[in-house]
Amino acid sequence: MNDSPRSLVRYGIPGLLLVVGLIAGWIGHALVSPPGQTGTVATFGGWTVSCPPYGNPKVSCTMSMPIVEKQSGTAFASLIMGRAPDGLKLAVTLPLSVYLMPGMALGIGSDAPHPYHYDTCTLQGCVTAIAVDDKLLASLRAAKTAKVEFAIPNKDNKPVAVTFPIEGFDRADNAFEHDEALRHSWFRRLWS
Repeated sequence: MNDSPRSLVRYGIPGLLLVVGLIAGWIGHALVSPPGQTGTVATFGGWTVSCPPYGNPKVSCTMSMPIVEKQSGTAFASLIMGRAPDGLKLAVTLPLSVYLMPGMALGIGSDAPHPYHYDTCTLQGCVTAIAVDDKLLASLRAAKTAKVEFAIPNKDNKPVAVTFPIEGFDRADNAFEHDEALRHSWFRRLWS
């Protein structure tokens, strides 16, 4: 009735070899084809999360979304969120034809629109870089819509207000944070 050594040989050694083989395969795969050698792009609702390869530590992932005019179906503005040297920023880009002096206003969900001044204008449009704090991030994650208001030459001389959906922000932000964490931790990349 001495089945213990026979059971060990019959089940224990093959099981141990299987585990060692799986670990060796996993490590070998990570050495031959490590994650992050190529850039990634993923879409979540209207948001696109773009991440460069891990080899360039000075560049971070971004989240972007075009703001589309309902009547014409064309994108006239955009939102881009990413890490700047001084923290997380949300850049709102509007057409070059805006009036600069009144600036623009951004309202998230049911929050009242908050006014901002333009930081610069480029060939792509006039840009406002908004610092993203915990309150703004929570509003973006909870809201379904946002509203941007700006002044542009028109026959009524009234500001333009455009409401647009921001659904998918919470999933995009989760992916953004996950990819950013992987970019800055070799240990996390090992387990991804």
